[in-house]
Amino acid sequence: MAETVQIGDTGHTAKVRHPVAVPALSVITIGIYYVYWWYQVNREVVDLGRARDLTGLGDNPTLSLLAVFPGALVIVPPYVSLYNGVKRFQRAQQATLGGSTLNGWMVLGLLVGAFVVPFAALIVPGYIQAELNKIWETHPRPGIEPAQAPAAVGDADLDRIKKLAELRDSGAISAEEFEAEKARVLHHRPESSTTGEP
Repeated sequence: MAETVQIGDTGHTAKVRHPVAVPALSVITIGIYYVYWWYQVNREVVDLGRARDLTGLGDNPTLSLLAVFPGALVIVPPYVSLYNGVKRFQRAQQATLGGSTLNGWMVLGLLVGAFVVPFAALIVPGYIQAELNKIWETHPRPGIEPAQAPAAVGDADLDRIKKLAELRDSGAISAEEFEAEKARVLHHRPESSTTGEP
């Protein structure tokens, strides 16, 4: 089941969807879910752009929807919409994550590969959703206060905790100071100067 997240203070929401569910539901519904999903992911990115006052994230998700259906009858519009969508999603990643991991060449390769192995086309929406999930996982969940939201521990956090443990073991900081600093790192609170560093 998809997890709903809040997009800023706008009251709009986005969903963290399972990447396998998107192509699976698209097949089960004979493409109807894909059309719905494409509208929703474009709407979510538009809402993100409005919430953060960002340009280049689109302004009308209905046009993306129309490019897929009935645009698919003309063949070209869905590919143009996909190209533009990938560019918008890359900009959204850059704005929220500081860099983009969505690879447009991979999407193109999967589409070209779909002419040989049609199954490859089903990977595209799952891949895009997995990349969009990286954006939405940084947003708070409705009903959970930001302080209560679980924080992901990254490599930098783990390195910081290791350094704190070394300081504790060498006697530079006390066990209480270690625990307090560790809690700050894990909850992404600003670091204090109790580490004994100059």
